[in-house]
Amino acid sequence: RVEADMTRGLSSTFRRVRDEIEQHGQEKKDAALTELDNLTQRVPLINQIATRNFDDVRELLANGRRLLPTADDRERAVQRALDARAPFHRSRNSMADALTIEMYAAADSASDPDDSYCFVSANVKDFSAIGDDNRLPHSDLADLFAGNRSGYFLSLVAALAEHFPEDFEGILAEF
Repeated sequence: RVEADMTRGLSSTFRRVRDEIEQHGQEKKDAALTELDNLTQRVPLINQIATRNFDDVRELLANGRRLLPTADDRERAVQRALDARAPFHRSRNSMADALTIEMYAAADSASDPDDSYCFVSANVKDFSAIGDDNRLPHSDLADLFAGNRSGYFLSLVAALAEHFPEDFEGILAEF
C-alpha cells in the first residue's frame, strides 16, 4: 500500500512539474523536461529504496528484544497514576503509556552500564516537557534521561543521528 501511494504521489508530482515547465518554462525548457523524464523512469527504483528502508526497520523491530510488562512494572505504573505523574498529568487514561515508560526504566536500570538506550516517542503530550522545548522529557521523567546512557527522542531519525553521527550522515547522503 505504501509503495502504491508513493508511486502515485511521485507520478502526480512529476506530472504537475512537467505541466508547469511546459506552461512557464523558457530557457533550457527541453533540457528540464528531458531530466524530468529521466527521473520519472527512476520512480520504481526510488520506491524500491524507500520500501527497503521500511523492510529494514521491520526486520530490526522483529529481531529486537521484546519487553513485556512485569507485575513490578504494573505496580509502578499504578503508583504513577495515583501520584498524577507523567503521563498521568493530563486528565485521561494513560496506563499503556505509563507501562511503556516503566518497562523502559526497568530495562535501562537492569542493563550493562556500558550500554546506551533511547526512548523514542512522538507522543509529546504525555512524555515531553510542558510548555517548553518538546524535545525535552517531562520533568516527572527527566531523571530517566539524566546522564549519557539514556536519551529521549521524538523520532528514530533524531536518535540515530545523535548516536551514529558519522555513519548516519553517510547513510542519509547515500539515499
